[in-house]
Amino acid sequence: MPFAILCGSAPRSVPDARVRGVRQGFVCKVDMATGKAVWVTDVGLRVMGIYTRAIATTAAGHVLVSANYKLDGVNTGMLGKYDGSNGAHVWSASYSGTSVISSVQALDEIAYTSGLFKGFHVDPFATGTRMTSSSNGTGSDAFVASLDVSSSAGPAPTWVVQIGQSSGYPTVVVSADFLFVAGALKAASAIGTCSLTGEFGGYLVKLDRQTGSCLWARDTPPILRAVSDGSHVWTVQSSSKALQFDATHTLENIGKEDDVFVAKFQSSDGVGLWAAVIGGTGDDSVKDFGMTPSGPIFVGSSRSETVSLGELTVTNLHHQTAEAVEGFDPDTSHAQNAAQQTLFAMLLATTDEVPSCITCPSGELTASDTTIVSGTCFAHGECVADGAFSHAHSPAMSCLKCVSANSQTELAAPDLSSHCYFDDICHPAGERAPAYNWQNEARYTVPHSACTALVTADPMPEPLVIPCLTI
Repeated sequence: MPFAILCGSAPRSVPDARVRGVRQGFVCKVDMATGKAVWVTDVGLRVMGIYTRAIATTAAGHVLVSANYKLDGVNTGMLGKYDGSNGAHVWSASYSGTSVISSVQALDEIAYTSGLFKGFHVDPFATGTRMTSSSNGTGSDAFVASLDVSSSAGPAPTWVVQIGQSSGYPTVVVSADFLFVAGALKAASAIGTCSLTGEFGGYLVKLDRQTGSCLWARDTPPILRAVSDGSHVWTVQSSSKALQFDATHTLENIGKEDDVFVAKFQSSDGVGLWAAVIGGTGDDSVKDFGMTPSGPIFVGSSRSETVSLGELTVTNLHHQTAEAVEGFDPDTSHAQNAAQQTLFAMLLATTDEVPSCITCPSGELTASDTTIVSGTCFAHGECVADGAFSHAHSPAMSCLKCVSANSQTELAAPDLSSHCYFDDICHPAGERAPAYNWQNEARYTVPHSACTALVTADPMPEPLVIPCLTI
């Protein structure tokens, strides 16, 4: 890609700040060979309190920017179009009744947007299809809309589809003749012939790109972003709590901090293939998700010492430096949030691997035909040799040992000879608490004190049913 298109919003707009402390938007084009801006403009985005949300380019080279702005206490979604060659503003359109247009993608000169709307018998996009949001028009519902953006006079609506009661920032993905829409869902919903219960807090829906008709809908945990290569759909979300993927599969986060949850689904029917937790013992979150020829790539931020996925572990050198500066011993301490947030990028392979210690014909860890190699355990997504401690999400599970004679799918109770165990993670002896109290008076006597081993541990968390291939 020779150029990158970026958008954003800041307290001081580009290139001119007319009102201090008020957020305004901008869009720019960057030459990736030189790293320099080709053009930058805030025309069409000089709206007080604006937040730009997403950006897309059309086949003709036009740039589309979605956003929302707040005026007199009311949020309104908007879409803008720019000439990709010079940044000239072509048009901007606001959609009364919408509170945000959180996502936009384009194929040829058709734009596909998603967001939230609220109202009774409203038609925000003038499609002739009137909609009433949840709670008789007082709640917010997700939508996805198709717009012809080829004209220089403004966008022309094609269709709009209501998803159901929602919050946050719904996302839409274009893949050949189909769309995948995902987000949060608070209640049961019907989308044409498809239905959702809302029981897990989110949704993943496949639509026909030409008509907006629903092909399948799947209840999921809340989803922040989704990508597709045509054969599969990957989703990501950050959470400090457990996420439930279906009636029998729940994944816990690591300790009490935010972690990244990633899952993979078949695009043909929405069947889940796997889900995993990515992160360490500190705060880890995902910011954006994209598709490359080599596979899905996501960017995020982390305060953990290490971030792990499968056999890949990324070490946060800033974390170790911060520990040394703050008086921690980097060789013995794994203080969760010692460092400032550090950005990271992770590329996922499009092909999957079954862990080396498992024979899993049906794809379910608990199925009768699944075999775990003798003398090993499979827990927290990792194979562990008998008598060895887990390296999963290091050091979160580092005091939990495989005792295969007791269980091959659960680790033994914490070994407290050199660790403390609370908040569902292991804390190495010598690890020091931060300046605030972690509600751990029984384990750290005062703030800044160190973990002393041989203390009473928190109860072990409930065992998880972790899939080896499918969810």
